Amino acid sequence: MEVIDYKAIYLSKIQEIIPGYDITPESKIIIPESFLVEDEYLPIVELGGNCFDFLPCQAIQIPKTVKNIKWSFYSCKNLINIFVDSDNLFYKDIDGVLYTKDGENLLAFPNARKGECYIPEGTKRISNFAFKTSCIKTLYIPASVSEIGTNSFYDCHLKDIYFEGRENIDDILLGGFSSNDKKKHTNPNCHFGDKIIPFLKLL
Repeated sequence: MEVIDYKAIYLSKIQEIIPGYDITPESKIIIPESFLVEDEYLPIVELGGNCFDFLPCQAIQIPKTVKNIKWSFYSCKNLINIFVDSDNLFYKDIDGVLYTKDGENLLAFPNARKGECYIPEGTKRISNFAFKTSCIKTLYIPASVSEIGTNSFYDCHLKDIYFEGRENIDDILLGGFSSNDKKKHTNPNCHFGDKIIPFLKLL
């Protein structure tokens, strides 16, 4: 935990405010809006990249005070929902999936959720590492998506991606992969109408 210049808290590890023995596989972690530091309650405004490393919890609740979230969730193997306070001005959740407030950028999909994911129409970007290590098998991507970030599907369990309303991927910016470790690169079947193309062949 760090107090940053404008009297606010950068939270690097959730255990700094919630004891590890209080976190179980059935837990829902509710991050408080503020935390007592030297006799003063300061707002929690940033969540660090390792904030939730290897936590066993099933749900995380993000308060309205948080303005910046670094990639924090991919090692949470039991995570089913990421919830955001409805008064947060920068982020929101749609059915427990983390988005920017405008709904245009899908930021993080909970790792332990299984089955299918339907990305809502109006989403424009799938962020870097958004589905990293996730357990879903089938993903539906609407025609509004114009960018898929680097390593979006790294080491996940996807089998099929349906690109709705598209005949090809020519107008989608693909971030590709930042590593040469092909064993970790998910290679689902990509469906464009009646055409099926392995994802790695699109890069």
